[in-house]
Amino acid sequence: MKHAVYIRLVLATILIPLVLISAINLVVDPLNVYRLVSVEGFNQIKPRAQRFERLAKPLQLQRYNPELLILGTSRAAYGLDPESPWLKRNDRPAFNAGVMGATLLDMVPIARHAALTTQVKELVVDIDFFMFNAYNNTPWMFPHVVKKSPGDIGYLPAQWLSTLPSWDILDASRATLTGQDEYNRLGPLGLMDNEQKVAQYLRKGQGLAPVFDAIELDYAQAIWSPCANNAYQYTNGFTGYDTWQQLDKMLLIAAENDLSLTLFTQPVHARIWVLMQETGFWATYEQWQRDLAAHVEAFRQKHPDADVKLWTFSFFNDITSEPYPPAGDTTSAMQNFVDPAHYRTQIGEKVLETLAAGEPVPGFGVPMTSAMLPAHQAMIRRDRDAYRQAHPEAVAATRKHSAEGLAYREAHGIQCPR
Repeated sequence: MKHAVYIRLVLATILIPLVLISAINLVVDPLNVYRLVSVEGFNQIKPRAQRFERLAKPLQLQRYNPELLILGTSRAAYGLDPESPWLKRNDRPAFNAGVMGATLLDMVPIARHAALTTQVKELVVDIDFFMFNAYNNTPWMFPHVVKKSPGDIGYLPAQWLSTLPSWDILDASRATLTGQDEYNRLGPLGLMDNEQKVAQYLRKGQGLAPVFDAIELDYAQAIWSPCANNAYQYTNGFTGYDTWQQLDKMLLIAAENDLSLTLFTQPVHARIWVLMQETGFWATYEQWQRDLAAHVEAFRQKHPDADVKLWTFSFFNDITSEPYPPAGDTTSAMQNFVDPAHYRTQIGEKVLETLAAGEPVPGFGVPMTSAMLPAHQAMIRRDRDAYRQAHPEAVAATRKHSAEGLAYREAHGIQCPR
């Protein structure tokens, strides 16, 4: 008898706190996934939701049930408004599932999850050069919990366990209850707040120049390659992970579920392209473009009924060549960019308008094919060289950041098989 009482006492000691934590997290809902209670001054502001975006966004989209889904990196999350009239032209509800540093390993499971749990009919997918370096597959905290197959029912209890009896989510609930004077970094449809991000940069009192320098250094130091030997490979020499096989999974999800799929490369600031050249990746980038176009075209030949399109918005133009705010300017922001890697939603509107019209806009956005790439790449090289000649200060800064980033990786990076 005493033994049974002891067991019940132990179970109660374990279960009562878990039930209490789950109840708090359910009501406060810091990730904005259950939406049972929304009270101004209590939990309307979700200041920690963005930190858990990989966990939160699949749950949010399955509850919102969109017909159009945006996938990609934080560029998509900042730049592509799911409430854009160009997305809603057919009265299709849209959701932005872009997440920071997204790779194909992030996007493919979310696309499959959406196909299995929502009425999605169209995918708009940001494709980036760094995603195809197979060594860029570092796991993130709080990963997504998604439905993996038609017969998968375990994803629901896994989602509950990840978001309710969790100390991490309880801490996010605490931050929600005490942070109602903050702002929603992550909107209810997945869009990141442009203006608040810029304001966050400027609140540091040093202007945007130090922030932009740090972002450029991050690209040279880690984003394009984590390898000490500057390796960029489609196949991971340690694990065998192949990025083209992962892209094929995305293409097949679209084809097998009769989804329209638009892949596109996004606008980034001209200095990022100069930095890419300084860091030694320009030729690799051009080869990636050729390989991407050829791969998509080969898939279309095998699947002639698949609705798969490929566009590029990666140009040197008046938008992407906008000058950085100078060092010492503590108040100015950029018109077209949140920072060098993230364009503002008004540029995203031009991207979405172009994709909706389906007509090329020379110098801004055009379909990307194997046939057009030789002339296109030659034009981009000429524009890059003209930009370098006109902006020697940008060349000097990116050269410095490249040298610092490569030196860091030589000392701290992994030795990647080529």
